[in-house]
Amino acid sequence: MIINLKEDIKELQQESDMPEELAQKIDQANQKLEESGNVNGLSQGDEAPDFTLFNAVKNETTLSQELETGPVVVVFYRGGMVSLL
Repeated sequence: MIINLKEDIKELQQESDMPEELAQKIDQANQKLEESGNVNGLSQGDEAPDFTLFNAVKNETTLSQELETGPVVVVFYRGGMVSLL
């Protein structure tokens, strides 16, 4: 999964007018994440483990509870805010 992310980021960097300094910071952050060993992403079709997070309005939301009402899309916002829709 991280390999696809790296490729996607490189492609976006090449297609944009991103300053080289910013591109280097992104590369460094990705390398640090990969070296941390905390990159255990899911592949398409994998079942996500149950988890509880705060949604956009700071209410606790649990994946299993949301799945009871139908399909779930998880959207991560940079800056720490996470929302289950």
